[in-house]
Amino acid sequence: MASKTVSHLNDAIQHFELVLDQCPVGHLHRAAALANLAWARLQGYIQNDFEDINSIISFSREALALRPQGHPDHSSSIYHLFEALTWRYSKENTAIYTQESAELSCKLLALCPEGTYLHSIAAGKNSVDYVVRKCNNLPTDASDEGIHLRRVVLKLCPLGNKYRPRALNELAQAVEARFLQRGTIDDLAESIQHGREAVSLFSEGHSERSAYLNNLAASLNYRFDHQGNSDDLNEAISLYEEALRLCPVGHKHHDFSLDNLGGALYIRFKQRGDDVNDIIRSISLRHEALTLCPPGNPTRDTTLNNLAVTLQARYKELDTSEDLDEAIDLLRDSLQLTPHGHPRRHTGLHNLSSALCSHSRKLGRMKMPRRPFDSAKSRWRFCLHCTPIDISATCGCRKPTCLVTGCSASLMICCSL
Repeated sequence: MASKTVSHLNDAIQHFELVLDQCPVGHLHRAAALANLAWARLQGYIQNDFEDINSIISFSREALALRPQGHPDHSSSIYHLFEALTWRYSKENTAIYTQESAELSCKLLALCPEGTYLHSIAAGKNSVDYVVRKCNNLPTDASDEGIHLRRVVLKLCPLGNKYRPRALNELAQAVEARFLQRGTIDDLAESIQHGREAVSLFSEGHSERSAYLNNLAASLNYRFDHQGNSDDLNEAISLYEEALRLCPVGHKHHDFSLDNLGGALYIRFKQRGDDVNDIIRSISLRHEALTLCPPGNPTRDTTLNNLAVTLQARYKELDTSEDLDEAIDLLRDSLQLTPHGHPRRHTGLHNLSSALCSHSRKLGRMKMPRRPFDSAKSRWRFCLHCTPIDISATCGCRKPTCLVTGCSASLMICCSL
């Protein structure tokens, strides 16, 4: 039966090719001939019986050009091109086709009111919803074109659409990434705005709310770093607190939530320095986070580094030698996990040098030999050959991955200064 179906399809394609031959450029029925041939070939492509997807897309584009807005078949021509691009993406996984499909989706839905047949098939799980899902899985792109795509996808997810929170998050991440590249504060403000809306779409206690809370808190942290408004930092801490409650022991993001909250408390202590409870709790949280990152865990070096930096902060405040000794041991362990060429090695070298310098000053006060200082100088000379870091900043933090996308973490990597 299948072979007979294929035979019939091939016969149809051959007849449509003959029709197109009889409809040269300028012919009244050329658009219909192009559309019919393209659609028949697309069915063959879907069934893996026809490989020339380029001709299908080319014919669909030409048919659409011959049916401009206002033509009775304009909407169906958009849909045919949309389907061809979507099927090509499904087989070749090339992002550019998904981006164009998203643009066509916006045009199509605007032309097809709810209740119409074309709207029902265009808005289905294998059409617009499929494109939205695939776009949401694309890597974050901070270019103007990438952000434009995110805005188009958000238009495809009106209020009430189940994909709207993710679309909001992806747009927030993209404009935030552009802020990190260009430093335009309006981008960060927009990121926070979208992040707030995404969080608001989840009820308290919702299983997905914690990831959006973490990402919004990280954006507020960035704005605090940029503008120094303590309200942003305090709000970030409150959001991290809620996220941690939603990620109890055993949750896949429990360790990241511990470290993120610990990092925010560390930053507040560095800013104000008037509440030792912030640094005490930060150390407690980061100790717990480290127990959840055993040897072999890909974020162990970062967790070791962050705990060490927090211990150094308490040492400077309370002059507890045990904190400094533990910090040095942790930083040595962290450095072992970042061999030459590792992108975070310079951070570990800098922080270990800083800790060894503190140890040297302590020994100097005790009139002890200054050998640790020699070691620190040696490490600092080596660090100069690595990627330089901005040692004038109070805390170097970054968010390598987005929790919403199911990646590893939104951990902060801190530099001791």
